[in-house]
Amino acid sequence: MVGKPFKPPFRPISIQRGTIGKPIRKMSDLGRAVLLQDEPVVAVPPIAVPAAPVIATPAPPNPAEVRLVAALRRLIAQCFTMYLTAHAAHWNIEGKVFPSFHEFFGGLYGDVFGCIDPFAEAIRQHGAYAPTSFAEALAAGTATPSTLTGGDPAPMIAALLSANTAVMDALKDTKLAAVSADDSGLANTCDDRLAAHLRHDWMLKSMAK
Repeated sequence: MVGKPFKPPFRPISIQRGTIGKPIRKMSDLGRAVLLQDEPVVAVPPIAVPAAPVIATPAPPNPAEVRLVAALRRLIAQCFTMYLTAHAAHWNIEGKVFPSFHEFFGGLYGDVFGCIDPFAEAIRQHGAYAPTSFAEALAAGTATPSTLTGGDPAPMIAALLSANTAVMDALKDTKLAAVSADDSGLANTCDDRLAAHLRHDWMLKSMAK
């Protein structure tokens, strides 16, 4: 029939619930309601929100360990002072006594230098950092290496006696600090080094006569 308006086979309905009680999920391209089968409801677990990280408050420094680290720094400074003094004497000794003194000073600086490492490691074991340069190591001491030139053994021996006495005093202070910090191993190491430096003291005094 010509001129009769076209009518769709289904009357458009609003997006509500359909006549058969099912929800309308979408519309077709022609505007017809398409009723979809009910889909199973999947439970979505709640999203876990991570808790804020707990930042531990650093424990306050132990006063006994602080005193021990300071004593160790002074001890290392005195050991480096004696080491450099003995090494300078080893290099610069002259005269008829050269062979025996050169050998003695060589053994002395080797012994003193070898004792420094355990004390530096003890600083690390008690939560601090060891010196990283000669300047930093010597800054904690009370003396500076002597300038030994001219080859005369007398001033060399006098300088080494003074440096050795300073090391022994520092060892005694470090041992007391180690006992207070409950570090018996370090206290024993200090005792061992005191025995060695008492021997150095005896030999240097004998050579000075």
